Amino acid sequence: MRLDRLARLDVNVLVTFALVAREGSVVKAAKCLKRSRWAIERELQKAREMLQDELLLRAPSGFRPTARGERILDDLENALPSLERAVRKGRFNPKIESSHFRIAATDEVCGQLVSFLCRNFVNKTHRVKVDCVPWTTQPLDLLESGKVDLLLAPSERMLPSVAEKEQLYREGWVCAAWSKSAFGDRLTIKQYEQAEHLIVSSRPHFHTDLDDDLWNRFSRNASVRLPYFGAALACLPGTELVLTLPYSMRPLVERDPELRLVGAPRELAPMEVWMAWHSRLNDDARHVWLLERMRAAHPAQCLPRSVDQWGIRLPVFARKG
Repeated sequence: MRLDRLARLDVNVLVTFALVAREGSVVKAAKCLKRSRWAIERELQKAREMLQDELLLRAPSGFRPTARGERILDDLENALPSLERAVRKGRFNPKIESSHFRIAATDEVCGQLVSFLCRNFVNKTHRVKVDCVPWTTQPLDLLESGKVDLLLAPSERMLPSVAEKEQLYREGWVCAAWSKSAFGDRLTIKQYEQAEHLIVSSRPHFHTDLDDDLWNRFSRNASVRLPYFGAALACLPGTELVLTLPYSMRPLVERDPELRLVGAPRELAPMEVWMAWHSRLNDDARHVWLLERMRAAHPAQCLPRSVDQWGIRLPVFARKG
């Protein structure tokens, strides 16, 4: 940050310029600020001298910004809410303040949680943007460098031990297979062990957290490994491969006539979905809002029945505590 340049800026005249541009009139801007027309014109002239541009030109419908004035207004639109938050602690309002959230997530949880943000807050009434980046082997670096605001993962073990963490929910598993495969309506743990598996993992080796949970008791043969469930589902038709996926993803299988759902063994431990963030964000209103939205994204609409269509008791979604 070039503090020497910022010291030469007059925030008041920038606010005046932005207000005149919004109202299209010096008189209207003066009424909003409860100041005289002459005072507004003086500050507008100071803004022009400071930024070395006309900024606003007279038009039949009122003042219109120049090309550079438009660019400065875009920058002010993002900067002024941040300055306001810096001097006034309060709640983040996504309908007024713009915000750009960066999230690193694995494929198991990205669709469920990020889609909730998209459905509810990425629209014309909210000023929210979301970037979702792939999982890396060094998630702590992403948090410490500020490259991401939040980590979302299907296991606490995948998260940095020094990060702030919270469990969001638990979710059961279901299997997917080719519609003409030889599998029955459900798999026993023995059949599950003997099957050839298509593994989805963002980790740099075949074993996932599901494999880690079963390691001391069972194992599965990993014939194919992919980083994304969408690509994995496309690989199932014409094979005898089995794909294990979170229960909330079952609509992806149900919509594809070439695929069918197969009950997963009862012995599979449920997936625990966690979020993590850096402690420096604990008092940031924008980040507090994001955490609250993630807690609200608990997939209640995907709650399985206590006994599903395969006659298997599946672990239900449950918030910690």
